Amino acid sequence: MLEATIKKQLRDFQLDLSFREDDGSILVLMGDNGAGKSTTLNTIAGLVVPDAGKIRINGSVVVDT
Repeated sequence: MLEATIKKQLRDFQLDLSFREDDGSILVLMGDNGAGKSTTLNTIAGLVVPDAGKIRINGSVVVDT
């Protein structure tokens, strides 16, 4: 299971999202260029630190700001 609540100030806007996906499901990120798709994935991967938020993978907290 993946649970994420992410807030990150980007150049042109603030990324503010929250979602929960159960094991075996497929999550698709869609949007225009510059909408925050790569930032979202990089945050989940631990490459970008969110300004605020929490990310849990299989019940383990990997980010909590």
